[in-house]
Amino acid sequence: MSKKKILVTKKISDKFPELEILFDYTQYSAIQTITSNTINQTLKDQITENALKKSYVIFTSLKAANIIIEKIDLKLFKGVFCVGDRIAKKLKKYHITITHKTNYAEQLAELIAKEYTKESFVFFCGNLRLDTLPNTFIKDNINYTEVIVYETLISEHKFKEKFDAIIFFSPSAVTSFCKKNTIEEKTDYFCIGKTTKKALESKSSYKLNIYTPPTPSIIQTIETIKKFYYKE
Repeated sequence: MSKKKILVTKKISDKFPELEILFDYTQYSAIQTITSNTINQTLKDQITENALKKSYVIFTSLKAANIIIEKIDLKLFKGVFCVGDRIAKKLKKYHITITHKTNYAEQLAELIAKEYTKESFVFFCGNLRLDTLPNTFIKDNINYTEVIVYETLISEHKFKEKFDAIIFFSPSAVTSFCKKNTIEEKTDYFCIGKTTKKALESKSSYKLNIYTPPTPSIIQTIETIKKFYYKE
């Protein structure tokens, strides 16, 4: 059979060389990130050592975790909350104890609203972070400090060809693609998780063919598309 034509909204072929063998494969960087050049001053202004000892830190972005690990001793915090296996793996590599890990920000928000309303949090994130956690903090009057440590830049690229499938790894990647392209009803879509799936669904009035892996990770997303088109 002929190879399926797929678009991947992140450059990952060096880690998954089999994609170029199995598919007619195109990749591009839907988003790019820039570390905030004011991060050091921001940290000095917003976070004192006293606050660190009384606060929990939250990471929902691997990029934010990578930046902060190099700048702050996270063991100064009361504890660390994170979303996703990739962030957890990174934290464990640096021997940082994880207080709670969830697969999605919604789950973490529910946990905090149920068990940690009297605590304080420092939320390290990017400029395009979702409102899930801040909305919970505001609704339940939870004390928190938000520190933006990087900026996400949306790439605008128009594709003339049609694809059998498109893979998205973040809501921002969905936004990027839709800047210059339309969501086609007959295309198969593979999203890293339900948050990205929800972002994609909001871009179309059609009922789309969207598939997500059992756990939100790049590896599991790639395995999902491989199994979908090459069923054993």
